[in-house]
Amino acid sequence: MIMQAAALAFLDQGQEMLAKRVTDDLGQWDPQSPEYQALQARLSGGR
Repeated sequence: MIMQAAALAFLDQGQEMLAKRVTDDLGQWDPQSPEYQALQARLSGGR
């Protein structure tokens, strides 16, 4: 949960590469979680 928030914070700061690294490092995320889905949507669709 904390790492999800960190990834979203990186995105908010315009640091997409860091956000992608955080998400890649966290392969244990539940793909059904709303936080994960929101993060993936932002990474794939931009802002």
